[in-house]
Amino acid sequence: MMISDLRLSVFAITILYMRTESVEGEVSASF
Repeated sequence: MMISDLRLSVFAITILYMRTESVEGEVSASF
């Protein structure tokens, strides 16, 4: 149970990190 929760949290953090990275790239490219 705890291992699956850890995997889900890591998965969500990775997706959020990738999304923020792509957003920052788009913002810096637009300016």
